[in-house]
Amino acid sequence: MIHCAIMGSIERFLSVIIEHFAGAFPLWLCPEQVAVLPVAERHLESARKLQSHLQSAGLRASLDESGESVGKQVRNAKKRKVPAILVIGDKEIPENGEWTGKENLAVQWRGAEGNVPMALEAFIALVAEKTARRSLEL
Repeated sequence: MIHCAIMGSIERFLSVIIEHFAGAFPLWLCPEQVAVLPVAERHLESARKLQSHLQSAGLRASLDESGESVGKQVRNAKKRKVPAILVIGDKEIPENGEWTGKENLAVQWRGAEGNVPMALEAFIALVAEKTARRSLEL
């Protein structure tokens, strides 16, 4: 067996990082930065468009298409330790069906209580800025 100390160092480093953050990685390091959760079946198409809009802006966004209740979707996203959760219901869907950046979202940040109202444009800018700075804060 050939031993490669470099690979061992990488594995140890990753295990220390995972243990240090307890799986709740900072926004810039998290593999899933944003979870988009539709309230009902009728919100699914708009949620898909939002996910696509977020991904085109460079964010790592996922969409929960499970059809579960919103409470269960939020609980699952929190279990996965997603930094930002966007619940998409009747209030959040744009009038014309297209996401332009001016729409108001209710953002639920990991570790914070309640929702923070924020424009989509401002949300994308905030996530991009925290990612660029490699901020450890949410």
